[in-house]
Amino acid sequence: MICWERGRYAIEMTDEPAYSFGSGDNARLYRFLESECYPLSEHYILCALDGEPCASAVLSASGGGTEVHENSCVLLEDRCLVAVGDRVVALGLPDFRLLWQAKADDITCFGLFVTPDERHVVVHGELRISKLTVDGDKEWEFTGRDIFTGASAIEGDAVVVTDFDGYQYSIDLELGTGRIVGSNGIEKNRLSRLASNFWRFVKGRR
Repeated sequence: MICWERGRYAIEMTDEPAYSFGSGDNARLYRFLESECYPLSEHYILCALDGEPCASAVLSASGGGTEVHENSCVLLEDRCLVAVGDRVVALGLPDFRLLWQAKADDITCFGLFVTPDERHVVVHGELRISKLTVDGDKEWEFTGRDIFTGASAIEGDAVVVTDFDGYQYSIDLELGTGRIVGSNGIEKNRLSRLASNFWRFVKGRR
């Protein structure tokens, strides 16, 4: 379980893979699925006001599976934004009414990062990095050479993120334009191993 606190509000969230919809409790149930897709991500979220529970919900989505961590939720003054599966979901406080939901990646939304002005959120998706307003409007999206499975963060006026091959990108927070600024050598090492395996195979055929 992960907890976020701000002012009078506290948000708790945990993975809920065994939740049965229609089980009879008082949680709001939100399902965001593509046609007949099976939900691969289900998160239980609880809101407390002045230390007293006031709302709860279960969020279920298709796309790649997600687990709850410190960047799964952004807590603002009147709402919280949650990454679940391929979606970003905005819930109003304190009653968890659904404000909006958006498919932010074709596979998985790994995490959310609020901008310094708290008017936008940056979504770390597997295929793309995108910037949404807190009202759900997309301002830009950025794709790289490979999937974004490495670390990501907002650093000053840029989003810094690493892809599967170890390439690090710096993306302008305002414009969404980006460039490669470094590499940790993962791709070079991988290609070296592939070449070595190839020549061992060739020698073995002689």
